[in-house]
Amino acid sequence: MRVFLILMLVSVCMLAGGSAPPTTVTLTKKIADELGFKIEIESDGPYLMVTMRFPQRIGELWKSYSAGFALLDSNGEEITINAMHYSPESTEPVVVAAFDPIYGTGSIWVAYTCDSEEDSDCYGKHPVAYHLNSVSEYASSL
Repeated sequence: MRVFLILMLVSVCMLAGGSAPPTTVTLTKKIADELGFKIEIESDGPYLMVTMRFPQRIGELWKSYSAGFALLDSNGEEITINAMHYSPESTEPVVVAAFDPIYGTGSIWVAYTCDSEEDSDCYGKHPVAYHLNSVSEYASSL
């Protein structure tokens, strides 16, 4: 699972014009709240539905450019993945996914890149990917 995520984040980074994989930050409830992520998890019959709204920007310098969802089996191996690159000017950036927990869990991420000139604090730094490792575990911690 980790190998695939690293490969996915490397490809996302290269599409954003970088050369190294993003720094990965695991989203906890505290980090999500502090940064403005809104994570809702609901049961719909046998399915879990997760909605993650995320800020277009973190601070003034970091803009979102990619988000995705992966369905993982009980061993943490990817069953399916959906990644998207989008215009950060969308009115309400959101990732919505539903899955049956009998097959495993879901994983969601959003990647941010520096959107500034050379003299900024973030210029030249690796992109940052905020990652919810397991929707099921996150839901049980609420």
